[in-house]
Amino acid sequence: MKAHQKAVIEGLRKEGYAIGIFSPEELGNAPARDIEDALVREGNESIEVLQEPTTHE
Repeated sequence: MKAHQKAVIEGLRKEGYAIGIFSPEELGNAPARDIEDALVREGNESIEVLQEPTTHE
């Protein structure tokens, strides 16, 4: 990953974005778009669960 790409990612994180990145080597022959779609589905579910209020007694 190039320095300017890392800077963009860090800037987005500082603004509150959640970032998930897999390198081409990590993806292998898995289609990147399919992985993105799966991450969005799982991320949306996780956001709902993690935003639920918890009760501490």
